Amino acid sequence: MISNVPKSRWAKRDYDFWNFSSVASHLRAILEAELLFLYLSEVPESTEQWSAKLNVMHMNDCVKRIEMFTASDNSEALSFYHEQQKVISDRLHNNPVFMSLDSGTRKRCLTGKAITIPNRDELLVKLGKDPVSFKIMFDFLSHYTHILPMSYYKMEANGRGTGCYNEFDFGYIIMSMMMCTESLVKCTDRMIEIFPDVKRLRKGIKSKFTLGPKPTK
Repeated sequence: MISNVPKSRWAKRDYDFWNFSSVASHLRAILEAELLFLYLSEVPESTEQWSAKLNVMHMNDCVKRIEMFTASDNSEALSFYHEQQKVISDRLHNNPVFMSLDSGTRKRCLTGKAITIPNRDELLVKLGKDPVSFKIMFDFLSHYTHILPMSYYKMEANGRGTGCYNEFDFGYIIMSMMMCTESLVKCTDRMIEIFPDVKRLRKGIKSKFTLGPKPTK
């Protein structure tokens, strides 16, 4: 993402490309990754709770692979993942934490439609985020990720579409970098909580890493 930002010292180019679409999909992915990382990095209350979390993700992965191999007519892989689906289902049915969940949540997880046990809104509330604001931003970024009409309608009228500097793309790019920074700081804070020995390596602008931050002039 940082190498796509105009004026970035992380990339060498002959010209600056002022277009929000060059960073929007990266920000969307980072927002999703932050939620998943914070969810997975929670200290589990028990081995059974962690096993439930992990096997719900296993089920999602397994079902998606079944869908893919069904479409590609790969019978050998399909047979293997159908067997794995049964193994994962048995684990979840024998897990007291999973079985204590409401029937709707259990059904959603067993069908492979869930990556996390809480749905996105429940997870956002648990992490202290506003689901409405998150959805508005996520949907906005999705228009640029999937090249939907909102991402290119009104381009010329707003001085956009050529890659030249314009206030609209400049503002959106700045917003993206601020949101990205906030997410990565939170994730780094959590990583240090889990692995306190690495705190000494977090040196900010004093970092000796070539691509690390630099003092502003």
